[in-house]
Parts: sequence; C-alpha cells; structure tokens
Amino acid sequence: MTEIIYKEEQRFRNTFMIVVATFLWVFMNFLYVYGFYLQIVLDIPFGTHPMPDFGLILVGFFVVTITTALFVLFIKSNLVIIVAKEGLYYRYVPFINKFRKIEAIQILFCESRVYKPLRDFGGWGIRYNMKTRTSCYNVRGNMGVYLELANGKKLLLGSQKPHDLLHAINQILGKQ
Repeated sequence: MTEIIYKEEQRFRNTFMIVVATFLWVFMNFLYVYGFYLQIVLDIPFGTHPMPDFGLILVGFFVVTITTALFVLFIKSNLVIIVAKEGLYYRYVPFINKFRKIEAIQILFCESRVYKPLRDFGGWGIRYNMKTRTSCYNVRGNMGVYLELANGKKLLLGSQKPHDLLHAINQILGKQ
C-alpha cells in the first residue's frame, strides 16, 4: 500500500446494541450457572423435567462457549476502508482479516448512497442482496458508497463519511 489518501475504521459502538448484547450474554450464562449450581452443587433438580447431570454440563459448556464467542465477535468486529493511490482496500475483522484490494482501474461507477440496511440487506454486517446482486459491508448507519466493478460485481461499503470516501475514490480515479 502506498500513500494513504483516506482511511475510515468503524466499530459496533451503538450503546443500545451493546447493552442488549451484554444483557443477553449475562442472562444466558446466568441461567446456565444457576441451573448448574442447583442441580450439580445443591443436588436439587433444575426444572420440571431435569436433564442428567452430564447433559447439563455438556449443554452448559456449549451455551457458555457459543454465547461468549458470539459476544466477543460482536464487540471486536470492525470495518476498515482505505483509499490509496493504487486502489481501494477493505477488510471486516475478524471475518476478513487480510485487506481485499480493488484496483482503481476496476471501478467503473461509484456514488454515495443512503440506503435502508434492514430492508435492502437484512441488517448490518457482511450482507448480500440476491435481488440486486450487491454485496454490502456495513457496521452501522444507513450511508455508504456504492461501487460497480469491471468484473460485474456490485459492492456497497457502509461509511459514516460517505462524501469524504467518495471524494477520495474519485481522486484515485482522476475525477476531481
């Protein structure tokens, strides 16, 4: 990567979503710990049809592991977009760890766009709209830059500063 013209890093920082995710994580794990304590430690059956101790331990292990992994993925995920002289780079950590490069010559069309994440793509994250055949990488908000590439791919990169990102892309395309 040569000289960086524009860089944007976005994280899930919506307080409401973090509070909901934290609440769900605490609730799911507390429920398991409570059941484990009742049935294994105090030897009181947990529920009206309690599962065997081994089953409770096994299911609990998976519940704690999966909920913790999902919570950490949610908190740690971020989208990084870089515009450099030779092209556009993006990655969505931890799902796409290496930067994906789009050479400037591959970009046929670009525009900033306001879109509806839930309606158009089913939410935030790494998404694909089968109807429009567009891939979307977004973290929050409803703004981004839409790209059409020479290989026929369509891409929407969510951005908190879509006009700045578009300006940087136009700069490498020579469209000042």
